[in-house]
Amino acid sequence: MRNFKCADACEYGDKLWTIESSGWYIYAMNTLSWTIELISLVNSHFPIYYRKILTRENSLFFVRNTGIGIYKYNIESGHENIYDMDLLDEIIVMNAFFYEDEIIIVPLYIYDCLYSFDIKTYKFQKIHCPLNIKNRTEDKFIPSAHLINNKIWFITNSGSELQSYDLKQKTVDTYSLPEGINVGSFCEYNDNLLLASKFGYQVYTWTREEGITDKFIYEGEFEKSDIYPQIVTCGEKIYLLSVMSNGIYKIDEKDSKVKQIHIVNSDKNVEGKALFIECVKTKNRIVILPWRANELIVINSETDGVEEYEISIDEFALKFGLSQEKRHVIYESHKTEKKSLMKEICKEIDLNKKMLSSEVGEEIFCLIKSICDRENKNEKEDNRRSFK
Repeated sequence: MRNFKCADACEYGDKLWTIESSGWYIYAMNTLSWTIELISLVNSHFPIYYRKILTRENSLFFVRNTGIGIYKYNIESGHENIYDMDLLDEIIVMNAFFYEDEIIIVPLYIYDCLYSFDIKTYKFQKIHCPLNIKNRTEDKFIPSAHLINNKIWFITNSGSELQSYDLKQKTVDTYSLPEGINVGSFCEYNDNLLLASKFGYQVYTWTREEGITDKFIYEGEFEKSDIYPQIVTCGEKIYLLSVMSNGIYKIDEKDSKVKQIHIVNSDKNVEGKALFIECVKTKNRIVILPWRANELIVINSETDGVEEYEISIDEFALKFGLSQEKRHVIYESHKTEKKSLMKEICKEIDLNKKMLSSEVGEEIFCLIKSICDRENKNEKEDNRRSFK
């Protein structure tokens, strides 16, 4: 039985909606019981590997991880559409936001443009965004970007300055940080910005008028994996979440300290993999979605309590998925014997003509069918032996 993994989710109707990391199925998580429900198979010709999930009215918009593309799924009707932008260069997506009737897509490696997708016309467009990083060898990618009012704010991986792009005025502003301060993530808080250090767990309050005004210090020791922690607010509370290590930290504004409040149970055999890709705020809780973490993590901002919930893919929920690295079919069930499971999978794929018509679908079908045939052959041989 494999624990559930997902990169992002969004809230709709008291549920968190997502696509599991294999890219084939849409799920909904109940935020009261933390159980998971299989909603739909992705009926496209390929799995949906996504970076962000956004919602508007009764539709989900899955923004692709690579390339500029959108997978739209209507929750009420189950209708789906795929929209792709033809590009010569391969784009890796860092973030995406709704701005009016457009989805603004932020590439990880950004030099002079953003991308937009109009949800009314279903058209993509390049947005010229002349950030002041084009000729800098030390600035290679964008680790953090946020939409605040009409502006998208950025930091680059050097962490030495903030930049903002005004979507209405089409202008860029640049703000240098004091020497020796390098930040890796930020968020808005009480009309100011909170900046988290690129290495370790120091936090700064920053305003456009005064620059850095407050510092919150973590007095513990850092490890080499304590890089690019994410800073998140919920209500009046401020938290720092480890990405490459396992700690959850809280900001104590009274004594200007950063304090560790929890260590996450994670897969210690996986090195260099993020603990999580995104977290989601719902009411008074921060939900850290499982990636390297073995379980779903929920921080209650009213009590500062941290709970971990095992979210497993039950019965036929994960029926198939093609591994990019190992090129094999994944199949598992904790209730059903392998042969019966394979027959069930085979029947579902056979009925799904759209899936079967794709190259991936054919490969999955052939592999599963061969397993079924082998199981039937072994069963017949066992029966013959039993009569001898």
